[in-house]
Amino acid sequence: MNKINHFINMVKDIIKELGIIFLYIFISLSLNFIINKRNKLTFTLSSLLVDLITLIVFLFIFRKEIFPQIKDFKKNGFKYIKKYFIFYLISIIVMIISSKIINKYYILPNNELINQEIILKYPFYAIISLLFISPVIEELIFRVTLKDTFKHQSMYILITSLLFGSLHVLNSLINNNVYELLYLIPYATVGVSLSYMYIKSDNIWTSITFHSIHNLICLLIFLGGIYA
Repeated sequence: MNKINHFINMVKDIIKELGIIFLYIFISLSLNFIINKRNKLTFTLSSLLVDLITLIVFLFIFRKEIFPQIKDFKKNGFKYIKKYFIFYLISIIVMIISSKIINKYYILPNNELINQEIILKYPFYAIISLLFISPVIEELIFRVTLKDTFKHQSMYILITSLLFGSLHVLNSLINNNVYELLYLIPYATVGVSLSYMYIKSDNIWTSITFHSIHNLICLLIFLGGIYA
């Protein structure tokens, strides 16, 4: 009976997770469609507005999980960063190597090309979004929802990492470019480290912080390549 109840609860959590992902996509697409983006200024302001509205929605949804953990992170955040840095370092090395191998045969994923275009055209918006807004939204969506769904931590890490990576290669399915799905490997690799450090520290701000650091590193690598 307990196994049946656990299975039912697991299915409910997975449906909830998928619903939250679709909500995220729906809010972003709807607001982006409504708001005017004729020039650089209106694009920056309206895009920031879209991101802030989305952030507020998800902060409200996950308010019971995220706000009580702020106090713990203020006290132990530096310890968490030192403890889990090695796991992040390994993941980014694997990410870079796998990306280089895939990129040798196929172009960058559409998601990456879009991000690079936004960075070049709208740097202020890109910095705010990549470093402060997106990490919070994505960690809440992909890490928190399924935390208590799976009995085994390894299953939790695997599923959440695949979901995290899948959203970043979603355009490959829309554009019928199945080769882009190979980039699920580097994206999911980073997802593994973020899920691991969240489940071990039991504090979502740990993975949010590393997610922001990761985006900063990727931003600096891209800009360094542009200006080199």
